[in-house]
Amino acid sequence: MVSQKDLKILVFLFEKAQERKGTTIEELAKSFGISSRTVRNNLERIDYYLKINHLPPLKRERKNGMILDLEPEELESARKLLLEMNTENYVFSKEERILYLKLLLFDAEGYLTYEQLSQALFVSRKTVIDDVHFVKEDCEARGIKLIGTKHGLKYEGEELKLRRLLTDSLLEIFTPLELWEILRDIYPNKSIIIEKMWHKTAGRNGIGICEEKLRAAEQKGKSSITDAQYYMIIILTVLAGKRRAKGKPSVTEVDGGKPPWYLEEYFKEMHKEKTYDFRKEDEDYLLTELHRIFNLENLGKSESLSLAITEHILLEVSERMKKPYYKDAELRSSLQKHLISLIENSFVSYDTDMKNLRIMTEENPVLYQSIQNCLRQFPDEKLHTDPKSEGALLMLHFLAADERRYMKNSINYTTIIVCNNGVGTAKIVSARIKQFFPQIQIITTTGLRSAGKVISEEKPDFIISTVSFEYLNIPVILVNTLPTEDDFKKIRLFLSGNGRMNKSFVKDTVYSQVIKAITETCEIRDAEQLEEKLSRIFFIDKPKLELLDALTEREIQLGLETKGWEDAIRQSARPLAEQGFVTPGYIECMVQNVKTMGPYIVITKGIALPHALSTDGVLRSAISLATLKTGVSFGHKMNDPVQLIICIATSDKKEHMREMVKLIQFISNKEMVRRVNEAVTPGEVLSVIQKMHGKG
Repeated sequence: MVSQKDLKILVFLFEKAQERKGTTIEELAKSFGISSRTVRNNLERIDYYLKINHLPPLKRERKNGMILDLEPEELESARKLLLEMNTENYVFSKEERILYLKLLLFDAEGYLTYEQLSQALFVSRKTVIDDVHFVKEDCEARGIKLIGTKHGLKYEGEELKLRRLLTDSLLEIFTPLELWEILRDIYPNKSIIIEKMWHKTAGRNGIGICEEKLRAAEQKGKSSITDAQYYMIIILTVLAGKRRAKGKPSVTEVDGGKPPWYLEEYFKEMHKEKTYDFRKEDEDYLLTELHRIFNLENLGKSESLSLAITEHILLEVSERMKKPYYKDAELRSSLQKHLISLIENSFVSYDTDMKNLRIMTEENPVLYQSIQNCLRQFPDEKLHTDPKSEGALLMLHFLAADERRYMKNSINYTTIIVCNNGVGTAKIVSARIKQFFPQIQIITTTGLRSAGKVISEEKPDFIISTVSFEYLNIPVILVNTLPTEDDFKKIRLFLSGNGRMNKSFVKDTVYSQVIKAITETCEIRDAEQLEEKLSRIFFIDKPKLELLDALTEREIQLGLETKGWEDAIRQSARPLAEQGFVTPGYIECMVQNVKTMGPYIVITKGIALPHALSTDGVLRSAISLATLKTGVSFGHKMNDPVQLIICIATSDKKEHMREMVKLIQFISNKEMVRRVNEAVTPGEVLSVIQKMHGKG
């Protein structure tokens, strides 16, 4: 009999054996967070499991530790044995037993007796009765009856409620990626017996068609959805198809409202596929479940709200830590991506070591508390299931930014980090790699699903991955979620044998040298055209005029008298519409954003930065600035009343992020803000801004 922990250790030993490496009891104890004594008990059961399956026991060497001494073909056979494992030789945890009971009852055609359940789990009748009690409590809370008669046990309830019981129970243990992987025959992940049962329950009929149609929908929309939503759309579609094939009643009386663009396209594509019986009831089911699981109502505001929260966090942390984090565009982008995921998802699965995170928070108390203070300012947004853990994960972005600054002058290699979901675990790996290898530039982190596209665009020297992954002509180094000394040895071996040390050069420096050499030795007919052509060759971005620099007296209003925050936004933004920079509708969208999302545009004490999406009516990028005669309340507990309003209109998201860096730098300077608020003429405001830019 082997347990879930035994199997995890066995899989770990398989991975080591593929590299022809051993491990020690101490390493296993540290990796799995258990005592050495417990590890020895696990290894005894593993040896017995290997023996009864006619495989050699673990080989123990004083120098190399323990190793599965198997040839590649034997390793493959051993892996297949794991997939063939059944309840007879597996020890369930209580959590697994309860979930397995739910799966059995969900998939059953009729009644299941206590004897049948006892035999299925290989536990006593009393244990099953105790576990059924927990299942019954969960059912009653969801409006489902667990009927017990002389014939046995059976669910009685609406089909939608039964499916929700199943998906919610699975999502308490597995991530959407893991559930999708199981349907694609990529397992074990966490619990082999549960995974086999989930595979049987949902099947995989039509999974390829579903993925093809969803990718087509994404391409048509020229955008992408989050990985978690992608996986859940596939999972729910396949599950609905399997239930229909089993003759189960359809899901009725469900109204999820208007579907987002990608679901509309997906539904159209699925209806075109004649080999897959996709129905209107499936549309309703998918839409209502995605609304429930992912807070789809937040999709429309996730980008704007995440930007607002990002700026709050950057300002707070910059001020508390006395570091200019608000100038770091990469940090701003990574924070926003993290927050978008939190806003759109109603569940969070952490595939990381929280003990390690606690150590990091203790080492960086001021940074951690600063982030926690910011999160507490958004109590209505449900940004986290566990604020302590979420604050720690957000903290990793700042630690990564510190490492980037530390090592930016000593970069010799570029890499991309690949993990299951591209967020939490990748940030931990990233921080560890940067700590020990300052010569490595981490271009970005990415989830498994989008890895191929990102790698083809960025072309790194090598890839670091926490999941099995291959890419043509680019080396992949497989590491643990929390990289060990063995992982560092792999990376050192690659660096020492690669022959590309000291390969880096600064493009801008070479570009400047070429320009200098040409001007010193040649007669130039068209200097502007030469500079433009060379900048293309060297990939040097031509600096764009910043909106603060482009501000003129026509966009500045001082001492405005307003009737409230709505009137304050409309009056301060009026010059943008009058000069043809935005449509009148753009100004109304700025007002509506505050009504929908709250006063988060009040970015710091006394200052508001109203804005909307570029698609809401931006004709040309611009900003306007207005001071108010009397401060106005926007409803922000900490930063009201507002005296200074800067309205922003940018042509795209990248420009918005770039401009925010300069605007935050401006409003962070309290002396300059004071001088602007006290200015009598627009010319005085322009003078303050020019001095900030070193032009005064």
